[in-house]
Amino acid sequence: MLYKAVAGKIPVFAWNKNTGLPVTGDAANITATLSKDGAAAGATSDTNPTEIAGGVYVFDVDTSETNAELVVVIPVSSTANVVLNPASERTQPGSAAAMTKLAAAALGIVTGAAVAGTLTTTQMTTDLTPVNVDQYKDGSVAWIGGVLDGVRKAISASDIAGKLTFAATPVPPGVGDSFVIV
Repeated sequence: MLYKAVAGKIPVFAWNKNTGLPVTGDAANITATLSKDGAAAGATSDTNPTEIAGGVYVFDVDTSETNAELVVVIPVSSTANVVLNPASERTQPGSAAAMTKLAAAALGIVTGAAVAGTLTTTQMTTDLTPVNVDQYKDGSVAWIGGVLDGVRKAISASDIAGKLTFAATPVPPGVGDSFVIV
């Protein structure tokens, strides 16, 4: 879901038409056009999407691109046999923070941030409130802000307080560093 005239993100999924498998590592080859309210599509403000994981890529859209009732992103890849379908979003009035959490939840993506506590190259205290021990075990944490922006690591454990244990990172995360878990 997007909020009208509020910057947001539109996820798209890339797969190989011959194998049916998700395509990763293709962000530099993916571009898109954008249509507002059914008008002719034009270039997006985001030249290439950000790769999340498992074939999911996200295009950032700015406030002018979401100033419409219906926003359609039409992605293409220059890589042979890679297919992406158009993604359409109807805008709603509201807040950007609510939109971000709702959009992530719809994709099964958990959003969070590092908080004061344990912040090492293999553990991070977070603002998450899991209901089970190891709720995020076997998932991946991908930082989308801060000193580890763009780094993705496998999660080996999580506790009920929201502390994650993961494969070693080059440096520890910092307080407030944003991440997603997929």
